Amino acid sequence: MYLIRKPAQSSVRFSFNSAKRFYSDVKITPEVRKVKPRWFYATDIPNTKPFGIEYQLKKRPTKFLPFTSSDSDRIEEAFIKFQAKLPESRRFVNVHEDGMFSVDLMNRILKPAYWEGLTYEVRRGVWFLDDNLPLPDLLSEQIEEYYAKYRPDYFLGKDMENRKHSLPGIKLKSEKELYTLYSKKYLGGPRKWPYKEFDDLSEVPKTLHFKSENEALLINEGKLLPDMIVESFKGYSSIFGMYSIKRGYEKKKNLADENTNKKSETPSNSAISHKIEKIGEELELDELSSDINVKLQQIIEKDYSNETVKIENSKDREIDHLVLCVHGIGQSLSSKSTSINFAHDCNHLRKLLKEEFIKKSSYFVPLAYGREAGKDEKLKNCKVQVLPIIWRYDIDFGLDKLYEEFDSNGDYRLPRLSDININSVTPLRNIAADVVLDVLLFYEPKFHAKILESVIKSANKIYDKYLENHPNFKGKVSILGHSLGSAITLDILSQQPDTIPKGKDFNPQKHLKFDVENFFAIGSPNGVFKFIKRENIHPRRMRENRSGNAPEAGVVYPKVENLYNIFYATDLVAYRIEPIIHSSMNRVKPKQYHSLPEDNMITNKLKDISKASTGLLSNSVVKKIVSNTTGWKDLKVPDPTEAFKETETSVHASEHVKELMFGLNKNGRVDYMLPQSMFDIDMISAIGSHVQYFEDADVADFLLSELWKKPPATRKKDLIGVLADQQEEDEHPKSESQAGQGERH
Repeated sequence: MYLIRKPAQSSVRFSFNSAKRFYSDVKITPEVRKVKPRWFYATDIPNTKPFGIEYQLKKRPTKFLPFTSSDSDRIEEAFIKFQAKLPESRRFVNVHEDGMFSVDLMNRILKPAYWEGLTYEVRRGVWFLDDNLPLPDLLSEQIEEYYAKYRPDYFLGKDMENRKHSLPGIKLKSEKELYTLYSKKYLGGPRKWPYKEFDDLSEVPKTLHFKSENEALLINEGKLLPDMIVESFKGYSSIFGMYSIKRGYEKKKNLADENTNKKSETPSNSAISHKIEKIGEELELDELSSDINVKLQQIIEKDYSNETVKIENSKDREIDHLVLCVHGIGQSLSSKSTSINFAHDCNHLRKLLKEEFIKKSSYFVPLAYGREAGKDEKLKNCKVQVLPIIWRYDIDFGLDKLYEEFDSNGDYRLPRLSDININSVTPLRNIAADVVLDVLLFYEPKFHAKILESVIKSANKIYDKYLENHPNFKGKVSILGHSLGSAITLDILSQQPDTIPKGKDFNPQKHLKFDVENFFAIGSPNGVFKFIKRENIHPRRMRENRSGNAPEAGVVYPKVENLYNIFYATDLVAYRIEPIIHSSMNRVKPKQYHSLPEDNMITNKLKDISKASTGLLSNSVVKKIVSNTTGWKDLKVPDPTEAFKETETSVHASEHVKELMFGLNKNGRVDYMLPQSMFDIDMISAIGSHVQYFEDADVADFLLSELWKKPPATRKKDLIGVLADQQEEDEHPKSESQAGQGERH
């Protein structure tokens, strides 16, 4: 925490008296020469890491980026008000595109605005080292105080060049000493210097020598140098305990960093995947984990820079759809490795939505803005915002969890999970335990309730925060649940009342503060979970139509307008939902989503599939996966695209089935299968398909399409799809009673 002191008025009077005594003919104004501060944030070394990650801050950051000019001006304006303790002052200032990050003026850190994440040091740049590196604030503030006292802007300025005036050396306290003094005075007690590694600039007291109206030297205390060296030392070098510093930010000398902040250079996903694949070929397991962690840490850090897409760089860009994302299994791994980071996945998806909206504007602009908008190139705002819900860290369960249960002798009744873990291949077992534990927790009633409460609490908190930052938001809210997150979301939506309770009737542990328009389940095990529990999924309005009767046993009624189940054929975690809605839907294949071509481009992702190995779909593993997941049989080789060439038709279904399907989705379909390309089907890539949704342009396109698409206008609603093979239908024949019930419905 850094606190700012105003220069004492007596210091200024001292300067005036000195000036009048030595230079009576010089006119001195009471104001110090102004300099426009520029705010910076560190990018290389975080101050803290979230959720109890074992992290020790060892050294000062050395890489800083300037905030954009508009952000810096907003921070400075808020800082002046905060310093003066004005009634309208604010401690937090949202920055970067969409205001996804926040500057804490009290603690001088940059942090995510809506989720827990890494924090980075923030500096108010007035005095700078080499290459426009801002001095630490406590040191810079101390120098600025003496600047106001000794007035080098006059005594060493151009008007005084012929007077050969010099200012005496000034002893400065070290930043480390100031940190202790300030924490003792303002923070309720002295705090230890947080850095473990020695830092000459911050820890050694200095002597300050003003060289001109905007240049100075910092020399380590006790370092004896001839006056001629001190006098002649110029330039921007820091050697032998001497630091050349300059007052004021030079934008022209920092254009590279200025541009970096406007357009961060984030590696493409294909490049990242290639690097990881290459690393895996060359390194052992422990080395692989460490190296990947470093590389992906660098990618995550770039989230703190402005987005790569220069679109609507406004803190109040118009948003019509707020999408809250709930993570899946294994997110507790983030406490051990920053390479698994759901917030980063959501940041990437947000960026992808913006990119796809522009690349395919001829398709999306009419959907989002109306057909009269046409191909207006000025309409580049996709009007969709994505925010993560991080729930796993609220749940107290892990390998070292101890149940507070005792036997008759007073000993713990149960051991830790780590106590029963087999020591062989421990790293792999620990990783597997982190993943499997989340699924086990979901089925333990006590923790199941805690998980739902944690997600509801986080969702409501983010929603409130978003409304606070965007009070004019009147759009719709959707939820995207990945993997286990989709099962959590389905349970939450199923327990919501028909109308949001008010006042005392509102239970913050059970009730969402908003209605959910769309629920996107991606890579979802909901199908098998509901199968195990012997539950069907029906639309909420069918529960309402029971005329006050209790809900039908064995049925859940999620309170949502549209339910989508999105998956890859190779995703081992994903299961279909439509047969859970009604068993007759087993004869209809999942609806195939086809990639959208970019504007003015002929190619699309189907061509990528055609480039895949001719043996891709002949693999016995993939044939089994595809058969179980989609109902395909006897896929032919060598044309791997044949499965995507089937023609959809109107599928015969009873009115009851139609009511179910259109009650859950405006399209009458719930299961949607994404195209895949360049996947060599094996266990590793099958797992990879489960975690790549947030990097897939098809997923972004699907979301954009369905968020804006309106229900069909025709009164007659037909189910559109592709029937499974007759042979497959014969494997699951209906009994006569079942057939009769279907017709009666």
